[in-house]
Amino acid sequence: MLTNIIFILLSLAVSFFVVLPVIRAKSVRHGKSAGNTNHRASDLQDRKETIYAAIKDIEFDHEMGKLSDEDFQDLRQQYKKEAMALLKKIDGIEKKTGGGRKNGSSAKQAAQFCWKCGKKLTQDDRFCPECGQNIQEA
Repeated sequence: MLTNIIFILLSLAVSFFVVLPVIRAKSVRHGKSAGNTNHRASDLQDRKETIYAAIKDIEFDHEMGKLSDEDFQDLRQQYKKEAMALLKKIDGIEKKTGGGRKNGSSAKQAAQFCWKCGKKLTQDDRFCPECGQNIQEA
């Protein structure tokens, strides 16, 4: 009888630890986690970094002759549009949560990073020190 009780308790404990991650995953997917907005903002930041890396990759591929001029321009424009859309989404989230920018100047904040290579810029930079991109052009 005692072995049956121990077996049942162990079975319940194992079942609990097996089911718990599934329940947590569902609650996160449905937005029930406390920091849902912060996770979304960090996901957008991660995506932005990925896009910047992709732009660097296609530039390298173009320089190596793996991409034609036409393909390079198409991909570059596509990534540039996606990066700008992400920056707008990030701005919207930061405005809603009150985080981030204090003066509301999205152009000034966007100019703190090069749109082409993602290098951090100083306030006085007119050109990116990494890739030479004109900052005022963006």
